[in-house]
Amino acid sequence: MPKLLAGLSVVGTFAMLWVGGHIILVGTDELGWHALYGFVHHLEEPLAAIAGVGGFLAWLVNTFFSLILGAIWGAIVAGIAIAFTKLFKGGKAERQAAEA
Repeated sequence: MPKLLAGLSVVGTFAMLWVGGHIILVGTDELGWHALYGFVHHLEEPLAAIAGVGGFLAWLVNTFFSLILGAIWGAIVAGIAIAFTKLFKGGKAERQAAEA
């Protein structure tokens, strides 16, 4: 069971990055920033024209770039969260040392 749960955590992490990246990809397009979505769509178009597997290949391209965008955005947010955590913990430690 532990191996199953470990595998689910990995799959779940990739799924969250994929879904989050796709939300950002579509959301930026709806906000009027068409560059990212246009780039991915431009890469999908030639693959979608392949008979039989084109739709699947286009989906793979979209999924891949959504995953990458989600990972980049997640790294940025995690970096900001870590920086704020260090900033506030460092300030707390200094206040406690000054009070002692």
